Amino acid sequence: MAESAHATLLAESGGKPDEPAYRWLFTELLDPEAEHSALALDLGLEAEQSGEHSEQDADDGFLDQLENDASAWTAAETGRYRAVLDQSADASDRNALVRRVLLDCAPFALVSGAWLQWTCSPVTVDTELGMRLLSLYSTDVGVGHVGASRAHAYLNLLRREDLAELAIPTSRLAMDRQLNDRVFRLPALVLLLSRRPDEFLPELLAADLCLRAVGALPPVFALRPLIAAGDEWDALDLGGADHAADDSPLARSRSLVQLYLSEHPAGRARVAAGFRWMLRNLQTWSSDVLEDVTTVLDPTHEMIELLRFKAREGAVYHQRYELAGRPLNEWFELASAGGDFSPLLEALAASKLVRPGYPDRSPLIKSLVGEHGPMFRIFTPENLAVIRRWIASLPASDVMAHTVTTTNDHPRTRSAAASAAGHAEYREATGADGEPAGIREAFHLLTRRRDTPGLRRWALRYVRQWLARSSWDLPDEDHVPPKDWDPENLNLWIHDTHERQAVEFDATGQYLIPPREELIDRIVQGGLRALIDGAWLQGCTDYEHAASDVGRLLYQIYWDELGNGDLSINHTVLYRQLLEDMGINLPHVSAPEFAYWPGFREMSFEVPVYWLTISRFPRTFLPETLGLNLSEELFGVGGSLRQTQLNLRNYGYNTVFYDIHNTIDNVASGHSAWAIDAINTYMSAVARTLGADVRDETWRRVRVGFYSATPPFYVNGLIADSGAADSRAADSGAGATGTRS
Repeated sequence: MAESAHATLLAESGGKPDEPAYRWLFTELLDPEAEHSALALDLGLEAEQSGEHSEQDADDGFLDQLENDASAWTAAETGRYRAVLDQSADASDRNALVRRVLLDCAPFALVSGAWLQWTCSPVTVDTELGMRLLSLYSTDVGVGHVGASRAHAYLNLLRREDLAELAIPTSRLAMDRQLNDRVFRLPALVLLLSRRPDEFLPELLAADLCLRAVGALPPVFALRPLIAAGDEWDALDLGGADHAADDSPLARSRSLVQLYLSEHPAGRARVAAGFRWMLRNLQTWSSDVLEDVTTVLDPTHEMIELLRFKAREGAVYHQRYELAGRPLNEWFELASAGGDFSPLLEALAASKLVRPGYPDRSPLIKSLVGEHGPMFRIFTPENLAVIRRWIASLPASDVMAHTVTTTNDHPRTRSAAASAAGHAEYREATGADGEPAGIREAFHLLTRRRDTPGLRRWALRYVRQWLARSSWDLPDEDHVPPKDWDPENLNLWIHDTHERQAVEFDATGQYLIPPREELIDRIVQGGLRALIDGAWLQGCTDYEHAASDVGRLLYQIYWDELGNGDLSINHTVLYRQLLEDMGINLPHVSAPEFAYWPGFREMSFEVPVYWLTISRFPRTFLPETLGLNLSEELFGVGGSLRQTQLNLRNYGYNTVFYDIHNTIDNVASGHSAWAIDAINTYMSAVARTLGADVRDETWRRVRVGFYSATPPFYVNGLIADSGAADSRAADSGAGATGTRS
């Protein structure tokens, strides 16, 4: 990677010129709202597709061979780790080895499955490949269940070894300087791949197949005999407990690759290259972890790393304490400057602070770090375990026999320049700024996960302006939730609103049959919403959000909108069938012709584009999204949804889309109820942790989000007169057609 590109990467990821970058890239990529478009990914396809593989890849059984290569490597690599673990002499060594493996593997294990997080978008939700991909991803995040993702299974493993606090949130791992930057490389690569599904779909599918074929990570699986049995192990195997089962994640991943190849035969080379790319990077990562694990068996090396970790603080203090005739702070300064801590360690071993072979008799342990000592709480329990193991390893007869060898090339001390050499996979993004010229172009661009600085800027501006207009003058409680948040009052309000909608329909519904042409036009204009049904929630597919207390409820709603993977009840498919029943054959949403179809009015794009833009910021606008979601789910239940059913039935049209919505959105146990649960879960956490003022402001934002489902009185950015309200409802497909989900 060019030096300037490395500097750019560091600047964007929050790193510093003298620090390695993979950990910061990893942290940046965990954030769904970061500017991922600043970097492009070069998979090294040319190298992977070279000579020796071309003949093998042409064979019909090339996927079987690739999977066999992956599973064979898993078995051999697991054996290598177990051989190292078997070398542990005592319980102290075993504990140190277990901790090192679990921590080194944490950055990758805590994003298991995340590479599929953005494969679903409005252009894929009605395709077999898109739905089967989302179905497979749902098994990774435990859709509908809090704390049921593969990452949570690994967290449970960390908890059993008292390590979980180091990985909550996952980004905290990047702050742990005892973790080698190299262990962040593989998770950073797969996360970056996950943010670019439009460009690298065949490689992403192949990488997923490779990881499913590998199954459980060899370093982690090798620990199983050393850790008490638990329920986590099955979840930690990406391929499933029974790889041979027809419905295992491995079998489903393989079928996805086969489906892709049946539709894109020319993609075979990219699939093969993507699989080998993943396996090669996995092998490199595992070798790095094994090197770290092996060094744990050398207590001297671990002690050197502890001194290196504490050197900066140590150089600030200890001016008065001398070690071998030199102030201790100078020892730290000299060691840091030269990168060689062996002289300091030798001096410490020979000092009166250490009783070689007897840690409990050593003043360093016995008095200095005790609760009454001057260094109390300077070292963590993990640090103290390292010190004890080092002292115990020193021969009582000859402390100097334990010489230390270290160089500046040790993996934990590589410079930023050396780390930069590992960034060959990255290059600076090039191309236009990407800001859309108008709302139709914006719609087309926003239906994909692809991002550009210009599109991101446009989307953020659109959301902020929309919400600002929505918050100007909130109506009374007949139209928005109560002014003060209270779970009981909110539930009462929801049921009152539902009943009011039903009563209004019963009073007038039978007399509101529009002319056929008007009904068709409303259904057509509403198609811009219905054909991206649930799009405001697509941000909830992000890995860490999907299995959270609040996010899992939103994910469950989104998954249900898409038919839970069943295209026969997929809302987009059902609405397209309704349009076809009316003789309307639209281009697919993925085609530019869809956005520029002349039958759509400009105003009809306003709400769909709002959905698509707010979905890009699931963290920043979570309160507004929760309110918007409730509004969309509650809209028309028992009222206008029944009205539209009646209107369609009157003219002999398909009513399935509305039949389903009038049942699944119900306020007792359907989407409206789930939306309320999500709001109350979120508000309870805010009230409990942030106080009354923040609670009240957050609730105001939820209410604004609820009202934002109604388009502001704006046409192409200009304030319309108040008489536009009635025509706005018709133009956007709202009102009597009930096209909200």
